[in-house]
Amino acid sequence: MTTIRKKPTVVVSLTLDRNVHKLVEATIKSRPALLKKYNIKISHCLSDLVRLIPEAEVFFGFHLKKEFYNKAINLRWIHLASAGVDNTLPPEAFKSRIRITCSKGFHVSAMAETAIGMMLALARNLNIARDFQIKKRWDFHGVADNIFNLEGKTLGIVGAGRVGRAIATRARCFKMKIIGISRTGRRVNGFEQVKSTKYLHWLLKESDILIISLPLTEQTNNLISVKQFAIMKEGSYLINIARGAIVDQQALVNSLKSGRLAGAGLDVFAVEPLPEDSPLWGMTNVIITPHTAGMMPDYYEKITTLFLDNLEKYIKGRKLYGLVDKKRGY
Repeated sequence: MTTIRKKPTVVVSLTLDRNVHKLVEATIKSRPALLKKYNIKISHCLSDLVRLIPEAEVFFGFHLKKEFYNKAINLRWIHLASAGVDNTLPPEAFKSRIRITCSKGFHVSAMAETAIGMMLALARNLNIARDFQIKKRWDFHGVADNIFNLEGKTLGIVGAGRVGRAIATRARCFKMKIIGISRTGRRVNGFEQVKSTKYLHWLLKESDILIISLPLTEQTNNLISVKQFAIMKEGSYLINIARGAIVDQQALVNSLKSGRLAGAGLDVFAVEPLPEDSPLWGMTNVIITPHTAGMMPDYYEKITTLFLDNLEKYIKGRKLYGLVDKKRGY
């Protein structure tokens, strides 16, 4: 008598949106070969996750809370839909033998374009023009005063990784001087100069516009705080598309109020959603987007396809895309 081995279970938990579930399900069904080898289940609600997670060999989602992680007794691989891994898994996961991958590299173009868009908007006062438009107010000087050209300005990029390189490539079209820092300080194409993270003060002093583009880790938490804002050029600009906690939020507000910073483009915040009582909401020199820098058309279909491609590698025992260095935290 032969025993039929039960197909391993893959649990997909991306969102509670039913319309998104249909898109994700259609993408999964387009890969029948995978469905023959794995039992791929979409968690439509929390009760589904409670029921499915104990049998899951593979989990795909944005995060897995401790209460569910503790029940995932058969888990061997976690693929995160996000590029960053901070606040996605309990600390125990990073000490376990479970393989962890993320979608780093997937959001590069979208994030770079968001950073460039914010930089252009701040340079040309497009945010102020938009405010006036809503009020049906024609104010030439209100918009034209303090406009500046990107050409000739120094762009400092904190984090010369994939996103940082994509920003640099696009910024070169504006004839800017592009400098940056990275963990190693190695030379990077597209940058005139790159130094290691211990030279952050150099980058702050030199930059007319500073873009934050690096992971949130213990080392980068509150990396830009009171001391760092004091070093920055007076009248410079800050753009953060990485993680809110990399920048000390109160120090940021104070720097904007004092004029040390002339403006900011912010896609991420230490607390999200940004609290209604945050003074950032009322600042005309601040552009706020709700953590959408990495979004793109067909986002959920594309992120699911990336995971399914990785699942093919997992089945074949090949090296997985987006492996996370558990010690470094990214």
